[in-house]
Amino acid sequence: MKPNTEGNDNTMTRVLIAADESSASLDAARTAHSLFGDEAHYWIVHVGQVLSGSDMMWGAAYPVTMPIVAYPLVSPITAEDRVRAVDEATSEAVELADQADLPAQPVGAVGDPATAILQVAEAKRIDVIVVGSHERSWLDRLFHGSVAADVVRKAAVPVLVVK
Repeated sequence: MKPNTEGNDNTMTRVLIAADESSASLDAARTAHSLFGDEAHYWIVHVGQVLSGSDMMWGAAYPVTMPIVAYPLVSPITAEDRVRAVDEATSEAVELADQADLPAQPVGAVGDPATAILQVAEAKRIDVIVVGSHERSWLDRLFHGSVAADVVRKAAVPVLVVK
């Protein structure tokens, strides 16, 4: 994919930095800034999880003889829950930009992290995605997957993985 040539910032590289709560995100933000400099336009996306107002509706132990399907395990997710999760994710993105001393626009998203990162990249017409890499065991990758690997595999633009 060619670099962005549309809009007012047609000479600027458009960089998306994927953030989470780890130090790898801070390293990724600082590395992106050192590589692309002050002439690039930056976005930091943090993907939060939508948790309902009450995670469990059980409240008390039910007798084993009661059918479990009659009692929902998780309350429905409301629009307020989604808005709260996006607001919290946006705050995390702002915090990372401040820590990295990076002039970046924060973006909060919810859902599957790799999918959300790729959706933001497409919506913002990003030229390059920068993600931090975590040192994980094979067992941890088996159960939790790798967001960086998913983004690399599915992205339509170059992806820089920072170790």
